[in-house]
Amino acid sequence: DCHVTDYRLCHHQHACSSTQKPRDGGTFGGSIISTIILQKFMPLLLPRRRAPTWLAVVAVFCIRVSPSVYISPSSTCSVGCGSLVSPYGSIASALDANPNGQTFFLLPGRYTGPQNSNLTLQNGGYTLSLAPGVTDSSRAIIDCELQRPGFVLRTGPHTIRNVTMERCRRISPDNGAATGPHGGCLQISNAFTVLEGVNLTNCEADGDGGAIWMRSNSAEIRDTVVVSSSAGQRGGGLFIAAAYSSVEGSSEFRDNSAADGGSSIYAGDRNPADGATVEVIEPSVVPKGPPGTQCEANRGQVLLKSVRGGETLDNLCENEGGDEDDDDDDDCFSGSTIVSLSDGSAKAMRDVRVGDEVQVGVSSFSKVVFLPHRRRRKMGTNNGTTSSSFLELRTESGQHLHVTKRHLIRATTTQHCGDSYNVAAGRFPLVYAENVRVGMYLLSVATKELAGDKVTSIRTVRGSGQHTIVTESGDGLIVANGFVVSSFAVNHRIVNAWYHIHRASFHLFPSYVMELDLVVMVNENIGRVARGLAKLFL
Repeated sequence: DCHVTDYRLCHHQHACSSTQKPRDGGTFGGSIISTIILQKFMPLLLPRRRAPTWLAVVAVFCIRVSPSVYISPSSTCSVGCGSLVSPYGSIASALDANPNGQTFFLLPGRYTGPQNSNLTLQNGGYTLSLAPGVTDSSRAIIDCELQRPGFVLRTGPHTIRNVTMERCRRISPDNGAATGPHGGCLQISNAFTVLEGVNLTNCEADGDGGAIWMRSNSAEIRDTVVVSSSAGQRGGGLFIAAAYSSVEGSSEFRDNSAADGGSSIYAGDRNPADGATVEVIEPSVVPKGPPGTQCEANRGQVLLKSVRGGETLDNLCENEGGDEDDDDDDDCFSGSTIVSLSDGSAKAMRDVRVGDEVQVGVSSFSKVVFLPHRRRRKMGTNNGTTSSSFLELRTESGQHLHVTKRHLIRATTTQHCGDSYNVAAGRFPLVYAENVRVGMYLLSVATKELAGDKVTSIRTVRGSGQHTIVTESGDGLIVANGFVVSSFAVNHRIVNAWYHIHRASFHLFPSYVMELDLVVMVNENIGRVARGLAKLFL
């Protein structure tokens, strides 16, 4: 019974799944009974030397009584669906036809629309997995398009394997099965759950658990990456209460944010029965200490365990400030900020390299000539395990921007659209992010033309990493998350003029020279002096 107090015991003993393993073509308990019957009676019916062969054939048949179901976003099947040749066209249609548990194999593609998200898996065990033979989880993408949440998992056991879920957003219960605005990608309760090889990215929840919210259950999180997700309350990556979870293999939590603590993980809740334990088994990586990893006092613990022997190495909630970034940089975006490239792809700012061509206007691109924070990012000071304070500016279109408070962005109090770039630049002056107010407009190119996008909310969040990029473009502007912004802070004109030296050097030296630690270190030291003078006199 998984309603016991010690969820860790329940997890390790598989108390809620001993006769209900995640399905792979049939019922586990039924196959055991069939095998026992065969073992007792087949020797009486067949020659002794032939019994093992016949037993194996019949036993395999019993296990496979319920074949796995295939789904493809490009399928138009309407009758007799579910086979590899004629797969269902959506996850919802497969659920409707299999209401009591099944193994669903997702064929490669992008799963969008209301038939592939905001769904509930319950009344038996479901396995949602990338189809056999496909090893790259990015090829099966459940994209909620920032319009819907992901899945509610209840009364399992359930398994999700080698699947990517992105841009899932829960702003209200959204359907009858959900419990509050929690768990942007996954809301899990009363269900033993395995997440294996899953990528959860850009998930959002107005409540707790930006990517994952779990309560009254046990879980295994294995080889799973939770990145660039945010919560309006606690646990940007994971919120867990009255539950146990392991984090194993090559799992990683980074570049997440939460308004009320636990930018990556928050364990425990306020009531005495809401205690929670997360065991992080090396080499999995999560932030060390608040605000990245945070626990409710006397209610939660996040323990770092050795991969051999299970020895407890650290209580990650007790390293107060251990993942706090104390650097006083003003010209920074969070590492999850997205820039578009000239080849039509996109990159998180933490992954940009010198030489990449990034968007700087509606249809214009420019090469990156310098990464001011590259050295500290390599050293771990600004990587995904550090946390910084950002202003989150969210707009009417559903987009958002995480920037430091003195960063310069184009904003105005009056809506303008359809202007030329030069006219728009005049109507949308560069202002400090901290001076933007709800009701103002940010200059956006998200609709492939210049237009104002109305700010609907502003809040302070914790996020991972501090990043900015300098391009070949002489105006010092870039497009980040669809908004036209400066690469700099405090004083755009002076700082941009300084980086003309780097632009010239980019044409004189190979790209690797611009990424040398020595070059970046010298620039950092000069930059600190310049910022100090600018704050003092400007």
